[in-house]
Formats: sequence, structure tokens, C-alpha cells
Amino acid sequence: TTLAAASSRIAAGDYRAPLPVTGTDEIGELSHNFSVMARAIEARIDELATHLDRQQSILAALGEGVFGLDENQRCIFVNPTACELLGYSAEEILAADTHALFHHSRADGSIYPACDCPVFKTVGDGLRRSGDEWFWRKDGSGFPVIVTVNPLWRDGRHCGSVVAFRDI
Repeated sequence: TTLAAASSRIAAGDYRAPLPVTGTDEIGELSHNFSVMARAIEARIDELATHLDRQQSILAALGEGVFGLDENQRCIFVNPTACELLGYSAEEILAADTHALFHHSRADGSIYPACDCPVFKTVGDGLRRSGDEWFWRKDGSGFPVIVTVNPLWRDGRHCGSVVAFRDI
């Protein structure tokens, strides 16, 4: 039936699928309500897309490198400044273990255990940290940075961290 086909299209994400209003009976009321819900969902999706675009524009405009980590130390977002400072593409950083990728060693080249790293510690305990650190570029050159690590929280549970850094 036309109503079933339209509701299937809406369930699949086509919120503009036309829903026939077949009258004033219960089926007609259901058709009308599905149509209203589909328009509300589409409006909310548009609102969220606008909000996301705004956030991405802000991250891209920052003069500091910024990246986020999930509770497993994997990168979940990175801004263009971080990519530029580190010499990696976003694709190379996203889902990577950032400690192993560019924070693996101290300035003198000695191994920097993750358990001593403020970024690693904040992901583990949810405490804010900042200080001087040393990052390594893709080309193998190192540089001093000031790092600020802030925990991310969702529903009262620590779920990762946001790291901002600046080349000093």
C-alpha cells in the first residue's frame, strides 16, 4: 500500500517521502502524524548539521592544535592546525594511538612511557593537566609544546579527553 511504502522510506531516512492522508479515520490520522514526525526529524537533522558545521569552523580557525581521544586513547577528532604542526593528515591521526604516533619519546630521544604522559593520565583519571611536553612530527623532527588536557564527560562518566597544544 502507499502508506506502507511511504513509512518504509521514512524508516530508511527519506524524511521527505510523501505520506498520503487518506481521510479522517485512524489511518488518516496516523498518516498525518507520521508526516509531522518526519518533518520534525528533518528539521532536527538540519539543526544538528548547522551546529556541527559551526563547531568544525571554530576548530579549524583555532591557532592551536586540538585533538580528542576516546576512553581507549584513540583519536576521535583532530583540527587542521594539529595536522599542520605534526605533518600528518587527519586520516593518519584519526583512530591512531597518538602517544605512539607523535608523543612516544622525550626531547633527548629516550622512550616516554605512556603511563607517565599527562594525556594518558587524564584519559585514565579524568583530571585536567597542562605543561610542557615534546611532540614528534611525521618527518622525525621534534618540537616543544605547551599541552592542556581536559577530560570529556558524558552522562557523568569520563569518556575521553580533549588535548590542545601550541608549538613553543
